[in-house]
Amino acid sequence: MPRFFLSPMNLRDDANPSDSGVITGKEAHHLIAVHRHVVGDVIEVVSGAQVFRAVITGVSAGEVSVMFTEQLVSPEAKLEVTLLQGMPKGDKLEFIIQKAVELGVVRVMPVACSRSIATLPHAKAAARVTRWQAIASEAAKQSGRAIVPEIGLPLDFSLAVAQATASLKLVAYEVDGHGLKEVLRRTSAGGSIGSVVCLVGPEGGLSRDEVDRAHAYGFIPVTLGPRILRTETAALALLSTVMYELGDMGGQNDDGGVSHPRLQS
Repeated sequence: MPRFFLSPMNLRDDANPSDSGVITGKEAHHLIAVHRHVVGDVIEVVSGAQVFRAVITGVSAGEVSVMFTEQLVSPEAKLEVTLLQGMPKGDKLEFIIQKAVELGVVRVMPVACSRSIATLPHAKAAARVTRWQAIASEAAKQSGRAIVPEIGLPLDFSLAVAQATASLKLVAYEVDGHGLKEVLRRTSAGGSIGSVVCLVGPEGGLSRDEVDRAHAYGFIPVTLGPRILRTETAALALLSTVMYELGDMGGQNDDGGVSHPRLQS
């Protein structure tokens, strides 16, 4: 069933069935012009991080009014995962953002590393982030997310690792890190983990100095196996493993029910 995000002015974290809301802007255009919905149609809407089944009660130029009828189980994991991604070249970051959103991250923060080939002039940063945020929004809708993850402005490496906060902080390092499986299973055995930060370097990986600086701020160096992975592969492998071991990718929802992911082309 199609899912649409309410207008930002209507977003609420405490919405209930029988409440109403309004969809505007591109979402309203997509609902009316692309999906051809009319008054009386049933859709799914997102308010805050909550998902509701709703009936369309009114359609006007650029605005769609809805009435909630039933609250649905949120697809959002309790585990909050942030990806700190070393700036790659070309359009790789767009691919990484799209797939990371599908996997369930809550934010992606691009990081300028010593081996980053790509540079982003300050004057162009805002426009590029707007594009990245749009990619995240489309990926969130395609994958049935209840939030649109945040895409941040590129950060200097030192600032990124210094301000990162989470229950568990991991840095992918192919030289002499701990085995990822061992770290995650030891972590899960020790109790509930609420948040994870994953740091992945650009092409060429992170320097020894960068790994040491990350370690000084509590990051655990982890290896992803004996093979050398491209930066985009490493990011998605690390995120997938974290979500499987600590999140909701293992087949069980937070309410104990079985999850049946839908594959889309």
